[in-house]
Amino acid sequence: KTSFLFEWNSHDNDNEEFSHTILIDKVPYVVGEFNSIRQSGFEEGKHTFQVIVTDKYGDTDSSAVIKFYVKSK
Repeated sequence: KTSFLFEWNSHDNDNEEFSHTILIDKVPYVVGEFNSIRQSGFEEGKHTFQVIVTDKYGDTDSSAVIKFYVKSK
């Protein structure tokens, strides 16, 4: 099956480190300081992707939910 590269950018005004959690179809994957991940195994149809960042104080922020579609050949 085809793999997809998910990439995102994040920054902090205080230049503090933070952790990323991505949600693919509402399933969380903690990816730490990484800002990309390659994922495969998607079934045909509608899917979602979202990034959540957490700083060392436990404060969080998130991206909008991004919808994408997989079509078979």
